[in-house]
Amino acid sequence: MLKDVKPSAYEIAQTAGNPHHGWMLQQRKLPTVKLLKSIRTLQKQIEQHEAWIADPWSKCASDHDPEKVRYYQTQKWPSDIARQREQINIIEGVLRERDSDQK
Repeated sequence: MLKDVKPSAYEIAQTAGNPHHGWMLQQRKLPTVKLLKSIRTLQKQIEQHEAWIADPWSKCASDHDPEKVRYYQTQKWPSDIARQREQINIIEGVLRERDSDQK
């Protein structure tokens, strides 16, 4: 059944007042080449955050508080990755809008 299907970040951002709505409106104003570059940049940031999660000491100084490092590893960086994936989803939705408008 389709009960467990969640709306995408793009679908959620369609409604004023929902998360990322204002950000999506800004993305709609940007040229396609800029949106494609944004996707590449966000993908690189995701890869970088995943590397930090795998090896937090590659990002944090050795004298960093271990509790703070654990916070970054288990909460902050995963949260950043989730947001970046949502942003990619929204940009892809904006690009799909443009494709469908041209047909």
